[in-house]
Amino acid sequence: MNKCDQKNSIVNLSNSILKRFGVQPFHATNPLVDSLIKGKKKIIVLLFDGLGKNIIDLHLSTKDNLKKHIIGEMSATFPPTTVASTNGFLSGKFPSENGWMAWSQYFASIDQNVNVFPNVNSQTQQSIGEENIMRKVGNYPSIIELINKKHGKEIAFDLKRYPIDEKGPKTLQKLFKMVKKSAESSEETFTYGYWTEPDSLIHGRGTKSKRVHAYIKKIDRMVGRFAQKNDDFTILVIADHGMIDVEYLKMHDHLDLLSLETRPFSFEKRAANFYVEKKYHLLFKKLFNQYYGQYFKLFTKEEVIANELFGPNPISELSHSFLGDFLAVSTSNKSLLDYHENHLLKAHHGGSTLEEYQIYINYFEGKK
Repeated sequence: MNKCDQKNSIVNLSNSILKRFGVQPFHATNPLVDSLIKGKKKIIVLLFDGLGKNIIDLHLSTKDNLKKHIIGEMSATFPPTTVASTNGFLSGKFPSENGWMAWSQYFASIDQNVNVFPNVNSQTQQSIGEENIMRKVGNYPSIIELINKKHGKEIAFDLKRYPIDEKGPKTLQKLFKMVKKSAESSEETFTYGYWTEPDSLIHGRGTKSKRVHAYIKKIDRMVGRFAQKNDDFTILVIADHGMIDVEYLKMHDHLDLLSLETRPFSFEKRAANFYVEKKYHLLFKKLFNQYYGQYFKLFTKEEVIANELFGPNPISELSHSFLGDFLAVSTSNKSLLDYHENHLLKAHHGGSTLEEYQIYINYFEGKK
């Protein structure tokens, strides 16, 4: 089973950003990135959600801008999913440390699985309140805040697509305009720009969709044009994970196994976090491996921690609180369902295939 490379991941890249701006890194930095951004005054990281190595390889050729500017590869966090990887980048820490582990996390205080970004109940999709519960318990100083604190003024900027940020850009064109404005606001700047595509398009249409292809070509053209027109900027283009087309396995086909859950699983459909009464642990393990062992690798909570799946130990108290009794990680294209859903996504991420983990680092060198 493939794992996050804790020496060459998106977290290590963000620690390179910290190092460049004089902030003590939390983890090892990326030596190649260190050398490329050393002394550069206007550094931009553009993160396109879902635009992993396999997606770029599917849709772009060696003539395209991103392919021409590949300088290396790195790993997503585990699981390779937006919640874990983007918060890994923004915190400079791994999910085992910051508590941002997956799309859906179980909060014992309210006895609910919560989709942590939209702050809704994972099963009903109903809001659980105005205040985001995960931001309340898992707030951290971002690399943006740490850089600004170190310099005593605003030289680092965090731009996210509307409505994630109510003041954020609504179009790709606006994203690049806002990135440019931020980068030019001071003699020395760091700007992070996050865009939600092509992830949502790929989820709905699959990895080989013509519409997905057209959108990725659009991203490539706009990045190339932006870099050419702003050659003072040093630009890194990355993703948070890759994506694969998936098939679903319905646990309702095996009610003897499904009945052992004390609640619907959390985390991801390709990294399923199960809660099971202790007296049924052996039976759960036996039945799960019997039905799904060829598609998933099953870990106990203790094995999850010992194998440092979510990042280095010691695991934080917050992160530990979200771990169930078992974790099933997909080693195939299969995803799990333990309750009925009306709209199933054609492509997904969060499992352990290389396609989900591998991310290109694209580099456009600035003059300054």
